Amino acid sequence: MFKRILSKELRDILRDRRSITLLIVVPLILMTGLTFFYDKLLAAPNEGNFEIAVNKEVGDSFIEQLQAYFPGVTIEKQTDLQEKVKNKEVQIGIQVDKDWQEKIGGQTQYQLS
Repeated sequence: MFKRILSKELRDILRDRRSITLLIVVPLILMTGLTFFYDKLLAAPNEGNFEIAVNKEVGDSFIEQLQAYFPGVTIEKQTDLQEKVKNKEVQIGIQVDKDWQEKIGGQTQYQLS
């Protein structure tokens, strides 16, 4: 009985050209289009030029530590970080206090075992 109902419904669906088009052709076109769209969307125009802006008050030791973690990234000192990020001159802006080392050094360190 289930096979009879299934075969009847399939015949009804496949009889109409619009149904075949909607079932087969449209998904193929959509998937192809989305694949090319996402490929272009994810490919950044300036892939090799990733820049991080740091506020001017930060010492050179912080920039050296960032360079150690991100070797292929350009790190520059800037005055107005929010404006640079908003204008898309840099990808990331990092605002750090002048005394960041003392604040981190004054924290209690815990060891989990």
